[in-house]
Amino acid sequence: MDFGISHAKIDEIGFITHAENLGYTHCWVTDSQSLRSDAFAVLALAAQQTRTIKLGVGVAVAGLRLAPVTACSIATINRLASKTLLLVDTCKSGAVTGKRRGVSDFTEALRDLLHAETGTIGMAASTGQELSQERPEWGHGAFTKALLEGLAGKADVNGDGIVDIKEMDLYVTNRVKDLTQGGPHPTTEIPRIMTNIPIATWR
Repeated sequence: MDFGISHAKIDEIGFITHAENLGYTHCWVTDSQSLRSDAFAVLALAAQQTRTIKLGVGVAVAGLRLAPVTACSIATINRLASKTLLLVDTCKSGAVTGKRRGVSDFTEALRDLLHAETGTIGMAASTGQELSQERPEWGHGAFTKALLEGLAGKADVNGDGIVDIKEMDLYVTNRVKDLTQGGPHPTTEIPRIMTNIPIATWR
């Protein structure tokens, strides 16, 4: 059985570490602008100080998070990490990477971030005009399912124990196609300053 907690204060990050030591498996960081610590900053710090607990953002109403705020958050983390992987599993999520037509300006700030050669790689579940797919038995969307499988080693084409971004892109594209019988088409945006980078090790 899995147990999770919710947390929001960056100056009490030890709470997440303590929860992991107690056996908790998940932590959702509250995403409440101007009320709580920035969710992405909390996640970055928690990732440095934990090993097994699964971290994520808890968003009650995703539309309330302004795109410029999200872009600023990611840019802030990018200053620390030098490389950031932005994963978006929503309908018409290709609008974030720029693979879209006729999409509103809501995601303009995020697209600008990806195209500014800041070291941010974007992977989206679909193009800007497609609907993502999910099923109850998966517990999430086809894109996330493919990502988790890839990170667990299935995307490691050459068998070197390392999953790089190009291997992941190839695996996710083909796996989502299989899972959805040719449904949505995942998109990936890699800055020109990058060639290929490792994103996970397994075994």
